[in-house]
Amino acid sequence: VLRPLPVPAPDRLVTFVPERMDVRAFMPEVPEDVIQRSLGRNPSNSEFDQLVARSELFSGSFDYARASSNFTLRTGEEGRDGESPAVVAQASGEFFSTLGVAMTLGRPFFESDREPDQPPVAVISDALWRSGFGQAADVIGKTVTLIQSPQISRMESQVTIIGVAAPGFD
Repeated sequence: VLRPLPVPAPDRLVTFVPERMDVRAFMPEVPEDVIQRSLGRNPSNSEFDQLVARSELFSGSFDYARASSNFTLRTGEEGRDGESPAVVAQASGEFFSTLGVAMTLGRPFFESDREPDQPPVAVISDALWRSGFGQAADVIGKTVTLIQSPQISRMESQVTIIGVAAPGFD
């Protein structure tokens, strides 16, 4: 059974998939070189920003990609606290505001979070906040470890929790 996205206006959302769509028909002002570079693959952050900034068709936009690797979340020191599977996605600063999703705690992403000199940050789901952190209000600012486990090598990244998304937005 399909259910609508848990956002205020799911009928107003448009998915832009560059490898399946030629945007020239509805965004003629975008330079040809930007379109050509983005066809057949996901555009880079700057290419996405250029595509959207040159269009007056959208009231908001965001970049989103769900990770294809297996991730585990460690909430404490290695060997001392449990690890649990995690679904990870990368999103741009306007992700939550464009979708109209409120935060239970903390803040959503800001565009400045994408700057190369900024430390990695995360917004966690309400379900993870309840199950993994016992609804602790001090979860904001907590550093956790994301463990990426592809078949060839294992990578660990420290991320700081900046927000907890509203219930239902898992």
